[in-house]
Amino acid sequence: MAAKPKQKTAEPVKGDVKPTFELNREAQEVFERLCGLMEKMGTLSPSYADLITTTASAIGRMILAEQDLNERGHISHSERGEVKNQSFTVYSSSLSLAQKGLGMLGLTPSTLGKMVVPTKVEENPFAMFNRKKP
Repeated sequence: MAAKPKQKTAEPVKGDVKPTFELNREAQEVFERLCGLMEKMGTLSPSYADLITTTASAIGRMILAEQDLNERGHISHSERGEVKNQSFTVYSSSLSLAQKGLGMLGLTPSTLGKMVVPTKVEENPFAMFNRKKP
């Protein structure tokens, strides 16, 4: 049985990255900031769209949870008595997911130090005058 030939798919234009699922307002702002940072670093690619979207969504949930914690506090009062505010759990799990996503995208201090960013090589206009060693 012969192997199926691989189909060539067109790679989207570098820098043309859109969220892979719907984001709330806070997460959409984070998505745009992450894309801007990665574009400046020269690492933005459509292949990262899902990871950027997931990371932005986690950070957006953190923002909303933090706002709720600031309004209602860490302890909520209910019919059962005092219980931990659910926003604290959302914040903690979103923080963990955001840290992992930012690390995979190369946007944490430790990964930035290890990253090799492609640089533009400027052509030397006087290169033709360089002598070649015999």
